[in-house]
Amino acid sequence: MTVTYSRETALAHEDVQYLTWEHPLVTGAMDLVLSSEPGNTAVTALRYQGVARGTLLLECLYLLETASSERLHSDRYLPPTTIRVVVDEQGRNHETDLSHTFINQTRIPVDAAMAGKIVAARARVIRTLLAAGEQLAQAQVPEIRASAQSHSQHTLLTEINRLKALRRVNPNVRDAEIRFFEQQLEMLGMAVDQASLRLDALRVIVVT
Repeated sequence: MTVTYSRETALAHEDVQYLTWEHPLVTGAMDLVLSSEPGNTAVTALRYQGVARGTLLLECLYLLETASSERLHSDRYLPPTTIRVVVDEQGRNHETDLSHTFINQTRIPVDAAMAGKIVAARARVIRTLLAAGEQLAQAQVPEIRASAQSHSQHTLLTEINRLKALRRVNPNVRDAEIRFFEQQLEMLGMAVDQASLRLDALRVIVVT
């Protein structure tokens, strides 16, 4: 198959497939990358004055997400949300000082052999950092859930109240319509409360 990202090229050549972001090949490739384990861990070095040289930092990316439901459309109120922490060996979060972009721009590459030695030698420390990172991420979850709950309640209660007011002047508005939105509100509340935190990627950072 011959493909192009250019609409003009595709229009000029009938035998060339036009790839948009919604094309099945593109969405399938992105799903494959996002759902596979290879590539979700890394080791790098970094010059950083916030901690002593030789300190390990762990950059953790978590996803807070609800169970998918076409009926509830819960991702409208709580889309998959990334929570990022950069934890040191004292359990402090350096996420503000060490942005993801800053690390990518200033990092010092570590070859695979050296990365393996670092991980093997500091495995216990890395496990401790991972536990601390999860605690820091979990601490951010209640505020995100509360925001999603507020959004869903505002949206659905507005619709419920509108239907109730309309029913007083229009008997054609059925009780079933109002109950539908009331049930949606209740089920959305449960879905948001049960949203789970999932570790998506991590990077070990050696401060030099």
